[in-house]
Amino acid sequence: MIKGYKDIAIIWGRKTKYLALMLNDALLEYQKQGYPISPKMCYDKTLDRAEGGDILTRIQTTFKNAVYAFVLLGEEEIAFDSDIMSKIDELFSNGKKEITKSDFIQFFSKHKIRTTQNVIMECGHFFHAIGTDNISFITNFEPNKIIGGEYELPTDFPTVHFTKIIGNVADDFERMEPAIKRCVETAIVKLRINAEKNPIYNEQYDLDYTELFTEKEAHQLEAIKDRQKQLIAIDEKWSEELNSLTRNSERLIYILERIVFTSYFDVSYSWLTNGLALITNTNGNELSENEMSILTLIHLVREYISLRNNFSIDNQDYTHLGYLKIAKQLSQIKEQLKNVSVNIVIRVVLNDYIGLAYRASWEGANVDNKDSEWLVQSALALHDCINLTSKNNPSAKAHSLWHGYSYFNLARTNRYISKLSSIENISLKEKINQGLKLLGISIIIKEELFDWKLNMEIACNRRKEWSNSFTVKGFPTELEIALRLEYIYAETHRYELLKCYPKEKIEKLYDNFNEIISRSSSSISLIARLHYTFEKFRKFTDNGDL
Repeated sequence: MIKGYKDIAIIWGRKTKYLALMLNDALLEYQKQGYPISPKMCYDKTLDRAEGGDILTRIQTTFKNAVYAFVLLGEEEIAFDSDIMSKIDELFSNGKKEITKSDFIQFFSKHKIRTTQNVIMECGHFFHAIGTDNISFITNFEPNKIIGGEYELPTDFPTVHFTKIIGNVADDFERMEPAIKRCVETAIVKLRINAEKNPIYNEQYDLDYTELFTEKEAHQLEAIKDRQKQLIAIDEKWSEELNSLTRNSERLIYILERIVFTSYFDVSYSWLTNGLALITNTNGNELSENEMSILTLIHLVREYISLRNNFSIDNQDYTHLGYLKIAKQLSQIKEQLKNVSVNIVIRVVLNDYIGLAYRASWEGANVDNKDSEWLVQSALALHDCINLTSKNNPSAKAHSLWHGYSYFNLARTNRYISKLSSIENISLKEKINQGLKLLGISIIIKEELFDWKLNMEIACNRRKEWSNSFTVKGFPTELEIALRLEYIYAETHRYELLKCYPKEKIEKLYDNFNEIISRSSSSISLIARLHYTFEKFRKFTDNGDL
């Protein structure tokens, strides 16, 4: 998955700023080559006391996401023994009138050279934050001075390796540049970072939602006990990560990976708005034709979500036409990208929402305006999505989230097909079979083609798997709860459609539901819908009680 760029801190003193700027340029050059890294420096203004506030806080804010640091040690200050002044006073008290050269040599011969003290302070921050293994020390003098005690460092300074880069920009740039690059390459190897090609055209892209958060990130989010604030923190984190990305291709894929979660953000999903603004304001870098198509796909998904959230009986005709327009525009994008080798995430989102929009258009249309071709297109797109995310497809890794969503949506489409007259039903099934052949999709389990009950059972099983896999991997509670609610919703919806109300199973779902809502303040619309569903179920249990 695409994550935010890894921040690499550069710590420098008065006489090493030129090295810091060279490191900064080298890191940016590697960034252009596709390495997801971002240099971070404290500039003079950051350390200026006139700026007000706590300097340490400003430093911590600048470097809060740093995972690696370069510490540049220079010969910038002279350190003396603390009793130097008392020795000078002793001289004058013995009748001395002035300090001679020989006196100066006597008293000052034991001095040591050191770096500026803000560098030492920042070192302490990084020793605690990222550990010595993730810090490279660079000197612009012979490191033997440190070993021999001529250069002052704190007594408990850890034993580390020092890299020597001696020279200045004016005279030794060509000689210094390879040494700078070696330092950067050492950091890249330690961080296990690889150069990424344009993710839009990466057909082997691995979408694994268990990697959505690192263990450390999940732990930090879990420390936020207010669940609404946890969602806001996730929103802010994703906005921050989007801001760190420099290529629109990365931003587009980043959004498509996470767009599946937008319905869980009842509070806000400003990360998506901010990300789209970054892509739109490209600072003169025009989007390619394919990037424009993907951007349009994202806007159409947002439009679909907006129509769904604002649905009412009064605007049903308007909504039906809106869904139809979205479905047709998404189908055009699918046609445009048909012969382009693109990231599987693009095809998965595209097909899932084509299937959703065509079915939603059928649901909203008046009887006289319904076109059964919409159900055909819905089923074909959803089968395409299932095929892309199937474990049986050797060219794609299983994307369990989308796999479960697509089976659920296919079940609802197939249910509508099953309710048509026998003649129309046969005709539609033949069209779908022909369409699957054209797409090159072979259905191994033939019953899965049109059996909506089997589709729904598979969808429920997939959603049940989500709870186990994401809980184990340390998903933030609010997203874990949202996925568990999705499972409960799928099961209750299945019982509604089947008109089957097994009391023990419904009671178990109801207990799980109550346990969840006692912990969560998000997914408000889904919780309200489930409250209503369980109220209806009361009528069909033996004693009307749950």
